[in-house]
Amino acid sequence: MEIQFDQTKQDLFAFSRHVCLRRKFMWVFFTLYPLASLYFTRSSSPAMMLGVAVLAYFGVAVLIFGLQLLIAWGRLSSPKYRYFLSSRTCRLDDSGIEVVTEDSTSKVGWRMIQKVASTKHYLFIYITPINGFIVPRRVFSTEGAFQEFADKIRHHAAEAR
Repeated sequence: MEIQFDQTKQDLFAFSRHVCLRRKFMWVFFTLYPLASLYFTRSSSPAMMLGVAVLAYFGVAVLIFGLQLLIAWGRLSSPKYRYFLSSRTCRLDDSGIEVVTEDSTSKVGWRMIQKVASTKHYLFIYITPINGFIVPRRVFSTEGAFQEFADKIRHHAAEAR
C-alpha cells in the first residue's frame, strides 16, 4: 500500500500539539498544582478557594501549553526545518513502513512502532514518545480508505510485538 502527500507546517504543528497533550508529567503537574493552591488558600471561603484553584490551574495550563506550541511554531518557521515540509511517499509492506522524500528515506520495522493514534484530521504513528510519522486524513479519498490504512498499520504493529 502506498500514499503520497505534501507535509505542511499545520501537520507538524498538529503532531507537536498531540505530543504535548499526552506528556504525563504535564498532567501530573496540572493535577498537583490546583491541590497545592487549595492548600495554601484554605483560610479563605470554599468558593474563593475553588475559584483560585481553577484560575491557577487553567492559567498555568494555558501558559505552559501555549509556550510549548509557540516554540514549536517558531521552530517550524525556521529555514533549517524546511526539509520537514516536503512531498512524501509512504509505503507499507510486510517488513514495515518506508517514508521517502527527495532528501531521505526512512524505513521502520513493525516492531519499532510504539503507538498508533488517530484524530479527526490525522493518523500519528509513534516510533518514540515524541517522534513519529504523520499521515493526514486529507490524503485519502474516503473514510474507509483511511480506516483500512490505519487498521493495516495497527494489525502489523500488534502482530510484531
